[in-house]
Amino acid sequence: MKREDLLAAEVYGYSYQHYQEKLEMNHPRFKKLMPETISILEKAEKENWAEEKLSKTLDISSEHVAGLLDSFRQAIDIVDAPTPAVSFRRSVINTIKNALPVGLYSEKEIEKLAIQICYRTADLGYLIDQREKKLTDYSEDLRWEPDI
Repeated sequence: MKREDLLAAEVYGYSYQHYQEKLEMNHPRFKKLMPETISILEKAEKENWAEEKLSKTLDISSEHVAGLLDSFRQAIDIVDAPTPAVSFRRSVINTIKNALPVGLYSEKEIEKLAIQICYRTADLGYLIDQREKKLTDYSEDLRWEPDI
């Protein structure tokens, strides 16, 4: 997949494999609409558009613009990571941050978080497969600790 496809998968909450399958089916939402939105978001970020302009351009309500921009910025951080392992680490961190406001007070909430981390693991596998590498090729990146 191209970078814009990975960004779209991140912004819209699809696993990379599922997004790839939709591309292979020539699904217009995945082939055209979502990548076009990503292109608009990139332009808006580069040119520092006002939220109102972005709202009108994307034809979405103004209350959804901030959330979409946040998702896009998270997607950039994940997709533009230097390695699949760093991408994975960033995606797991964002997954945990997104789960915290909801809370982790019940088995159901913990299970939902575990499922999302499993999706992130599947995305890591997808990225590694695309590079024709092995998980062990990224062992050092996965074990990296910032304070050591």
